[in-house]
Amino acid sequence: QLAVGDSVGQILIYKLDENRLWSAATREERSSSHQPATFHWHSNAVLCLEWGVKDEEGLAPEIMHLYSGGSECTLIIWEFPQGKKSFLPRFPAPLLSLRGCHSQKEELGMESLLAVGCADNSVVVINVVTKSKLCTISGLQVPYDKVLSLQRNHAGRAEVSLFKSKRGILQKYDLDQ
Repeated sequence: QLAVGDSVGQILIYKLDENRLWSAATREERSSSHQPATFHWHSNAVLCLEWGVKDEEGLAPEIMHLYSGGSECTLIIWEFPQGKKSFLPRFPAPLLSLRGCHSQKEELGMESLLAVGCADNSVVVINVVTKSKLCTISGLQVPYDKVLSLQRNHAGRAEVSLFKSKRGILQKYDLDQ
């Protein structure tokens, strides 16, 4: 599935079928079979999206989570295919980037964590299951472009990595301290 946020606050979710994309069907047949599902909560542009880890062996293996953020300073947690949503409000600034931990096997205990990059140059790490804020990294000296990763390092400690593309700067922060 492909999720796209637009400038009016909608999220469009396309179900991509590889067999249909590369079939001999006409362009009209292909485009009519790829009408997106549309969901709307944001009052302005959707600034960031991130798919959650699919819980293949858990209590609800058919549910997929999508996280979205924007200028409302609120994280929206969507459950698909139902389109149900829950909210985590009061971030310090508009949400610009999201990064989850996508490797459940290696990152045991971190699969429910999400790093939220905010416009005030801070990063908030939250637990999306309990909807609690675990820590805030603020006062970053160099503005970053995006949250690059949320993972365990070679020593087994949880860390978040930030990247600034124009200057090539990589910042890492230890979350276990």
